[in-house]
Amino acid sequence: MSSNVTLMSEASSPGRHEAAIVFDIDCFVQEDDLVADDDQRIIDHFGNLRDMKNRIFFKSVTQKALERFA
Repeated sequence: MSSNVTLMSEASSPGRHEAAIVFDIDCFVQEDDLVADDDQRIIDHFGNLRDMKNRIFFKSVTQKALERFA
């Protein structure tokens, strides 16, 4: 499994106190022998990818940042 993390920010406009932030987490697996009808294997891959994405996200933000969006 691999991931790409992209973090971009844009400065706020004069007179404004907020900024735009893009935090994009892409997780993927490359497997040559994966077949479309192997449902359980595909489900397992998606579960593993979701876990990986969540680990990356929650290790990248502070508790204070999480509270702002709760």
